[in-house]
Amino acid sequence: MFSTLQFKPIGYNQWFQRQESKILVLIGIAVDLQINNCGAFKYKGNTLISCGEDDVINILKFQDDHQWKVVQKLEGQGVRLSFISKDIFVFQPWQGSKLELYTYSTQSGLYYKYQELPIQSCRQLCANLFPCFFVSSKNIVLSKNGYNLNFIKFKTNSSQFEGKLEQAIDFNYPNNWLGNIFGTMSEGGDFLITWDSKTKQIQIREYKEFQQQNKTSSQKNCQIF
Repeated sequence: MFSTLQFKPIGYNQWFQRQESKILVLIGIAVDLQINNCGAFKYKGNTLISCGEDDVINILKFQDDHQWKVVQKLEGQGVRLSFISKDIFVFQPWQGSKLELYTYSTQSGLYYKYQELPIQSCRQLCANLFPCFFVSSKNIVLSKNGYNLNFIKFKTNSSQFEGKLEQAIDFNYPNNWLGNIFGTMSEGGDFLITWDSKTKQIQIREYKEFQQQNKTSSQKNCQIF
């Protein structure tokens, strides 16, 4: 039986709608009452997605009665996910070698996996406190996997998103080390800030773009260094 997250009435409906984004942070506290061990959650519009140690991706919809109701469950062992559009989200499987893309079907009203993108790192120990980021202005997803930070560049093809691994930063941890790498990106994706247990340094990297020339075309690539 699907779960429902119930919020107590706090004020007028208009106030609730204005404060919706703030109220969502309560899910980080309350979600363990309904969904076991929530590791990450993201929302877009009236849809919220979460994943955690119960190896399930939960899809929740915001209802007219001010409840978040689980409407779909997908199998998925991992703690990183992010929307990249209104109807598409990415999911990083635990110690996996590929980033999974899920899209919404208007016919069935359900999400399904439609693409897998190769990324760096596989079967490496990985700390979970580094969320997945999507920078819409640059169409780039940052997803940590093991000892690597993967940067996937997306381009729109009709209604779908197609992506490829643009760059991977390897922190070169010895085998069997726990990947204690933590960080964040600036809102526009111009700066990446990290701390890792190997160097014990706060490092700041800046986003750069360069032109790659060949005989037939000129292609713009990104690099974070």
